[in-house]
Amino acid sequence: MIKNPDEIREFILQNEGLLEVLLEEVGEIYRIFGSNIRLQLELHNDPEEKWDELSIVIKSPYKAREAVELERKVFNEWFVHVMDMVNNKLSFIEEPL
Repeated sequence: MIKNPDEIREFILQNEGLLEVLLEEVGEIYRIFGSNIRLQLELHNDPEEKWDELSIVIKSPYKAREAVELERKVFNEWFVHVMDMVNNKLSFIEEPL
């Protein structure tokens, strides 16, 4: 599910390389969390601070401890290697279904 798709599309187009990393991250999230999750894209911004970020929200059925471990695994195995490429414009978080 994508909230505010027009804004998200524009944000992705304005941030070179973000789409490639985003697509790769979705694959890594499914690899680590499995197929019993739902993903959402959300754009967060603060116009006063001139800050914006695209978030992948992982809706999962896991209990808190397991979800945190899977989140760490995504970070350690993949996200840490692309952080510089996304320049604080992409993040991910797990939430219960």
